[in-house]
Amino acid sequence: MRQFDVPRTYPPSWTDELRMATLWPDRRWAPPTASNVVWATSELYGWLTDQREYEGQHKPGWLSVLADLKYSASQLGPHLRATLSGDLGAAIATAESLTADLMNSSASHLASLLPTRLVSDRQVIAGLSARWPEADVREAAWNDLADACRDEAAEYETLALRRNLFWELIRAGDYGPDQMSRLLAAVLSDSEFHLVEARLWLGDISEDDVTWPRPDGDAGLSDDEQLALCARLVSKQPAPGHHVVWVAFDRAGPSSFHKQVGPVSFWNPEWLQAVLEQGGPNLPHVPAELKDSDGFFKPDVLPAEREVRLARVDLGPGVFTDPVRLAGEQAEAVVALAGFHVGDAKWHRLPGHLLAIDGRIRSIGSFGRTLSSDMPNGSYQDAMEVELDRLAPRLEGHLPITDADLSEIIDAVHWWQQARRQPPLAAVLLHVRVLELIAQRTNAGPWYQYLDTSHRANWLRHAMISSVGGVVDDCLWSYARAAAPEDRQFLRELSLALTTWRPGTGRSFDLRSALESLPDLVRIFPLHDGLGRRVRSVGKRLDSVDALVQWHDDLAGQWPLLLKRLQRIRNALAHGGPIQDSTAATVHHFAMQLAGWSLSVALEGTLDGAGVVAAHDRYKQEADQWESALTSVTDPVEALLGPQ
Repeated sequence: MRQFDVPRTYPPSWTDELRMATLWPDRRWAPPTASNVVWATSELYGWLTDQREYEGQHKPGWLSVLADLKYSASQLGPHLRATLSGDLGAAIATAESLTADLMNSSASHLASLLPTRLVSDRQVIAGLSARWPEADVREAAWNDLADACRDEAAEYETLALRRNLFWELIRAGDYGPDQMSRLLAAVLSDSEFHLVEARLWLGDISEDDVTWPRPDGDAGLSDDEQLALCARLVSKQPAPGHHVVWVAFDRAGPSSFHKQVGPVSFWNPEWLQAVLEQGGPNLPHVPAELKDSDGFFKPDVLPAEREVRLARVDLGPGVFTDPVRLAGEQAEAVVALAGFHVGDAKWHRLPGHLLAIDGRIRSIGSFGRTLSSDMPNGSYQDAMEVELDRLAPRLEGHLPITDADLSEIIDAVHWWQQARRQPPLAAVLLHVRVLELIAQRTNAGPWYQYLDTSHRANWLRHAMISSVGGVVDDCLWSYARAAAPEDRQFLRELSLALTTWRPGTGRSFDLRSALESLPDLVRIFPLHDGLGRRVRSVGKRLDSVDALVQWHDDLAGQWPLLLKRLQRIRNALAHGGPIQDSTAATVHHFAMQLAGWSLSVALEGTLDGAGVVAAHDRYKQEADQWESALTSVTDPVEALLGPQ
């Protein structure tokens, strides 16, 4: 069966790039800190419906959520902006007006002003929110995404943001991203076999009339025909029918062949597969949709491991935009309740599904097995050995640990480690607790002021270097995608020459030398192959010092948005304010990174005897010197990385 992620033409076309954008909808292309207008609108509506009385300390939170809405709205593509038109304009005008009131009024005046505004403001924001599930909004977002792929001058960041927003709107309409991804990728791959599936889903053909083609055949559609079919898929309303969904659970152990819990029934997949393949007296007990031999379902798609249990969820007749999600939630609820009463819940939901409508399988998502282990791997053990060697001479004078300051920092290290195993909402509180401790130890004022003073310049530099390094590194490790054998050999040799492996510490990468090969990377990777647009964006940013400074300034404009969003979410968590999980996820990595840096600086200062304050002063001075020297260096690579 054709792999949808492999370009079908070389050099790849813009439709190949669009097809790649339809794959793996849960993988975000934009930075983890990026929000979008759907999340920002939902967050603002939460603030407008908040039952707490307004007090002066709420003002930063209001300003932050309004700034997020205005900024995310400014990133919309032209099709979506035109489709939302009046509703979007009214929401932005409301945000501007409310921001002006907050900035220009005293706390006592706002306490009386806000209640008079909230009803009308809520109506405006609710009007915009009501647009997200609409078919024309999804289609407009799809057209913006397609245009970004078609536009050779579009920056990678523009494409990434539009792709993330498109999939968020698919979810807002309660459509299953996985099924939509498979259908769109099928059409854009021009696979005749999968095109039949898409047309069945659209209702263009009847399954009774289908003759399934060979899996590797081409449908012969033009680009325009593919795009027109994709637009119909994106905007299609679900059809009524009797829906049955099969999902799977791992770690369930051997079981009886069948157990019924209302509309949810659990089945032994080994037994099912054997009966379907061999027949016999048990065949009548198998649900009818699995016995349909005329479709594309085959018994070997069922998981065969002994530890797996299948769950069949009968949703009954109706119209369902995302039946797989709904059925999965029902099955997981039954498993969770059973696990709660048993006292332990070990069953783990696997990827994959079967969807049957009116007794026939219409959609198959491959059942995957996710294997995990709590045992540390070899590289982790090596890293521990190296780190113990590094710490030994420095800790010698501190052991046994009786120093209260060092004990406090070690406690904070434990918090930071615990936070890495927590979901975003819980992790944010632990990370900010670390930041509060270090801010207090440096006498830098509140934690958010400490971040702005001590970490802003270093965050900007790290964001720029990691962005450039990530793109170049991906190019070198993607040598197999190069068309010419000599280019593949060049990339392999370059990767080996630039990479140093050290036991325990992993690999180090000579980014400065790698950037000398940037013109070769631009030549080797075509624009639409996924890496090509990214490496060209890096080339533009490093084309001149002015371009580098502009990139720095753009990131500097995002820093206060992120910092104030983190402050808003932390305060909402601590004081019962409105909060969205999706918004918390945008500051999760940001908070973890800054808390980790803060601990590292404090720990180094404590161990070497200089002290936490002196270590922070040195850390800040280095970052500030880098930032102040940006405009005085003539070479952009030297401006970014510093002198050799």
